[in-house]
Amino acid sequence: MRWPPVNRAPSRRDLAVFGAGLWLLAALLAVLSWLRGASPLGVVLAAGIPGTLALAFAVAPPARKPLFVGVSTLFYPVGLVVTGALLALLYFLLVTPAGLLRRLTGKDPLRLRRPAPGTSLWTQAANPPDPERYFRQF
Repeated sequence: MRWPPVNRAPSRRDLAVFGAGLWLLAALLAVLSWLRGASPLGVVLAAGIPGTLALAFAVAPPARKPLFVGVSTLFYPVGLVVTGALLALLYFLLVTPAGLLRRLTGKDPLRLRRPAPGTSLWTQAANPPDPERYFRQF
């Protein structure tokens, strides 16, 4: 399986969304650190890195693309790990219990249960639909 490549040629829209995200991240970190009772210096430090990046992004348009590609490349492995972890969590917390519950209640949608000895595994097919029904959509 090939991993999707890092976007090294972002569009103007990608850069605009990224810049807005930096401002939102800086504001969110500042508010969260303030609500947790951090000192004013802690609030400034928590919002400082994304705030500085957002300021550089807004002030220096030539720096936008390298900044976007750099941050994307830096956090690419994080995205891979988080994606795998979330998919595993979804599977083991949702799909597996649902399958076990169906098995415990006796449901067999795939008809995997073997029939009694001496009986056939053949399932009778339904009659083919009338071709005229394709012209009657509603």
